[in-house]
Amino acid sequence: MNFGRLCSLSIVTFVVAGCGAPPQIVPTVPPGAEVREVPPADLTSEPAVAVGESITASKKEALASVEGMDPNAPPSITADDAKKQGLIVESDGQGKGDGAQVGKSVSVHYTGRLKDGTEFDSSIKRGVPFTFILGRGQVIKGWDAGLQGMKVGEKRKLTIPPELAYGDRSTGKIPAKSTLMFDVEMIAID
Repeated sequence: MNFGRLCSLSIVTFVVAGCGAPPQIVPTVPPGAEVREVPPADLTSEPAVAVGESITASKKEALASVEGMDPNAPPSITADDAKKQGLIVESDGQGKGDGAQVGKSVSVHYTGRLKDGTEFDSSIKRGVPFTFILGRGQVIKGWDAGLQGMKVGEKRKLTIPPELAYGDRSTGKIPAKSTLMFDVEMIAID
């Protein structure tokens, strides 16, 4: 066997051996997020996110991914209107920097519980913060209103009445007409 063929065979062997299964993509959908199935553009491309990686997008990318999203549109609900509807927000008063504003991309860790204490979701247990555009209806109204003004490092307890959560419909482990309680920590504001 000549030297050229031996080198070619070695290179092919290394390339094939280096190819493995792509990392598993872990979907994380927080309470209130709208899920749309989108067919992949290219089945040969690498996965967007591997297990344990944080899911983030620039504000422009996030807004572009939601059909009809106007970055100058008014918030889905104001904090004052939500409080009139029964939203209770308790803050630890900590945190640094400017508070989160409508239209900003925010990353949070959270644990959600029913009024009886039953946990139904936790980004902390998944080890991946949840990122979304604040005030644009990507999450339940209680979140859009309850996280406005929150600073990085601040922790809040939200008590969200059914009207600002899922109302008359049930979803996953959450029964219809449930008051939801969340412990939320602001991780980043972009």
